[in-house]
Amino acid sequence: MNTLKAAFKNRFVQISFIAFLITLVLFIFTPPAINELVYKSTIYPIIRSLLNHTLGLLPFPSLYLVLSIMVVALLYIPIRQLLKKSYTKALIYSLSYLSFLVTIFFWIWGFHYNNTILVPQPDLKQFPLKKEIILSSFDRGMKYRKELKTDSISPISKKETIQLIQDSGRIWLNQAVELLGEKPSIASNRVINWPKGFIIRWGIVGMYFPFSGEATVDGGLHSIRSPSTTLHEWAHSMGYTNEGDCNLLAYVAAQYSSNPFVRYSAEIE
Repeated sequence: MNTLKAAFKNRFVQISFIAFLITLVLFIFTPPAINELVYKSTIYPIIRSLLNHTLGLLPFPSLYLVLSIMVVALLYIPIRQLLKKSYTKALIYSLSYLSFLVTIFFWIWGFHYNNTILVPQPDLKQFPLKKEIILSSFDRGMKYRKELKTDSISPISKKETIQLIQDSGRIWLNQAVELLGEKPSIASNRVINWPKGFIIRWGIVGMYFPFSGEATVDGGLHSIRSPSTTLHEWAHSMGYTNEGDCNLLAYVAAQYSSNPFVRYSAEIE
């Protein structure tokens, strides 16, 4: 019992648990309209800009630095107490650290889960997809395919295509956001690659990593999926959590490109 009291007297433990509880209450009880006004429109743009002008300016992917620090701390905290045979402190300190991480996650991105979906998913039972609508996508895909002027597509993305997306992708996304009636948003500075095959083996082609503020894709992603996936992950960094919303934003954004391969990638996806 004395050990338990000692553990809870630790200032970091107290702050972590209190901050977590306050954050949880705010997340659960804040109405979506208030959340969008306060967090989406006011707090997140400041956080996004801060991330872009700190970690986003490093000459290397900050993902690896931030993730390494998080993992080392997660291992160091309990191991240090276990070596002292302070098992209660090891548990309490670990839980407080995890609470701290969850709290940070909510404030740097997670509150977006409270926002209303950009475009509600259609009720396919009430509005079933018609055959001609599905086939029209094939027609557009074939049209873009013919514009590629080649009978084969390399699995490796061309440097010119990657550079084009890096240079103009965020502009296309803001145009897509405006077209859908939203205000332009700030995206992460860049999209970085995981080592080839690192996350694909778990069925993940890309992800937004909130703790470093970077949109990421797998380095082994096939070129035909690369443009659309890159735009999709960038859309997440702009504060959109719904997968359907990010798919739509990526698709619309790709239509602003003069590059037929970018539009073809979006049509295939």
